Formats: sequence, structure tokens, C-alpha cells
Amino acid sequence: MKNRKIALLQSFRKSDVPAWVSLCQSSVKEYANANNWSYMFLDDQFFNFAPQWARDKVSANNLCTISDVCRLEWIKSELNNFDIVLWVDIDRKSTRLNSSHTDIS
Repeated sequence: MKNRKIALLQSFRKSDVPAWVSLCQSSVKEYANANNWSYMFLDDQFFNFAPQWARDKVSANNLCTISDVCRLEWIKSELNNFDIVLWVDIDRKSTRLNSSHTDIS
């Protein structure tokens, strides 16, 4: 992936953040920096990516579905600036990236 502009995206709230989430975020940010990738983080502003059609069709209490749409819309918008855009869930305990990994799994 030499000479390609790569961005790694994450989103999570900024208040009441569990320690393990902060650790996951830090490891992903370090991984991006070690690979000379751009790292981008959004808090609840992430939901501004929800198009009106999604807001109309998805109930307010279905956060997972609207998050999926927002994630895809954010990735799509960043593909105007980057060759590759990666999303890493910040709120999954299985998200573990560090310098010993050669790939994102």
C-alpha cells in the first residue's frame, strides 16, 4: 500500500468513555501513525452523516442501523480525499491493534 493515501476512521462519544474504549482508541491511533495513515475521530457529530431518507425510515431508538448508514456515508465522503478508507469499531472489545499486527483483522 505504498504511495496510497489511507485514512482510518473511528467514532465514539466523548463523555463517560470506559477505560478499555480509550485504550482501543489509543492503540488504533498509534497503529495509524506508525503506518503514516491519517487518523480521524468524530464524537456524536458522526450522526450528522445520516441522510434525511435514513432519518425518515429508521426509528430514533435504532442506533445500530443509523450508525451503519452514517459510517458508510462518512467513508464515502472521505474517499474524495483518500485512496483507501478503513473503519475500525471503537466499541468492540475485539478491536485490538498494536504494533505487533501486520494487518487489520
